[in-house]
Amino acid sequence: MTRPTLALVVRTPTGLVIDQRVESVVAEDRDGWFGLLPARAELVAILPAGFLLFTEPEGSEGFVAHAPAVLHHHAGRCRVLTSEASVARRIEDVPEVARAGTTRRAEQAARREDAVGRLVRELQRRLLEVPP
Repeated sequence: MTRPTLALVVRTPTGLVIDQRVESVVAEDRDGWFGLLPARAELVAILPAGFLLFTEPEGSEGFVAHAPAVLHHHAGRCRVLTSEASVARRIEDVPEVARAGTTRRAEQAARREDAVGRLVRELQRRLLEVPP
């Protein structure tokens, strides 16, 4: 007899990070860690930046490093919406996945600062070119 599973979907603005059947999900909100099984009642939770653990039907574990997120569990479906997430299949890979996310966020912030700087310089240039 197969055990019931739930659909785990993690989505960011850039696309789908994970969409698969899992046996359970463990996540953390501001009150602490909690577990989700397929038959659990509906739940909505705000997750701070951190990790989510899932167990696959064959028993292996996976990890999702995520930015602050919203988790919604309803009718055997667990949806996580976040600005950024990465998946690690082995616990040994979790630090590398977390570092990669931090590096990616720093690079994005630098690009935003550079773009704002260019806009400010262009605005200053145009203001100085005002005809007499």
